[in-house]
Amino acid sequence: MLNYMTPYRRVCGTLALLMVSVLAPNLGFAIAVAKSWEAVEASRWMLLAALAGVVLLPPVRRVSERTSWVVLISTCLCVTVVYSNDLEIKKSVAEAAGMFDDLAPWNGAPVPPSARTIAHPDDGYTLRVSDSWVQAPGPIENVTRLTLRRDGALVAVLRPSCAILEIPLAVRVLDLEKANGFRRVACSRWHGLDTCLLARPAPDGKGTEWDWYAGGPVQYMHLQLLLYSSEAKQDVYAILNSARPAPSTFHGPGCLAPATLPWP
Repeated sequence: MLNYMTPYRRVCGTLALLMVSVLAPNLGFAIAVAKSWEAVEASRWMLLAALAGVVLLPPVRRVSERTSWVVLISTCLCVTVVYSNDLEIKKSVAEAAGMFDDLAPWNGAPVPPSARTIAHPDDGYTLRVSDSWVQAPGPIENVTRLTLRRDGALVAVLRPSCAILEIPLAVRVLDLEKANGFRRVACSRWHGLDTCLLARPAPDGKGTEWDWYAGGPVQYMHLQLLLYSSEAKQDVYAILNSARPAPSTFHGPGCLAPATLPWP
């Protein structure tokens, strides 16, 4: 076995370990942030081709026993450090890739002067909503929702919620895109908060479902919406633009509601 594990093979295995454990996951994450998950697979093949090119280089083929062990030990230390700081690294990668550089489409949306203020009972954040929105019972006990109607037709449903994210918002957004079919409308830095608005076809096949997160680093305002008409967008944007985190004096129980609830 010792004779089989030559310095060259040891270095090749070490470089493969580095690619699988460090380079491929973080490169794929960066590309998914900047583009889409569809581009990730192509990047992995490109990385594999680059690895093949490196291991065929003459200096690598003639590597010494001592150097091969130095490479192996250094790589193991690198992998340990990366895995120990994986979430922090992904957050930095997302910021470097410009994930939160979009302009918030709701920024500046006018809030009617007569709008009333409502506060989330657990999380303490506030929204301002016009009288056109009517409060109604939600799908489970102690969960409320707001409905908007035009000419008797339901055009939008808003459900205030909250979310505790023990992972960076960027990771949560990519998970929703990959597993739940959401697409980013915009991720922005807005009033000092990390925000993301995502959309996908509504579960009932009618309209569009929106998920909006704003906050950080752990506690987030989370609004779930159903839009049945494009005419409701400005009304929704006005509410998003009015959202404000709980004041420092708020001492409520915190986020107790589930982050995702069934519709309607």
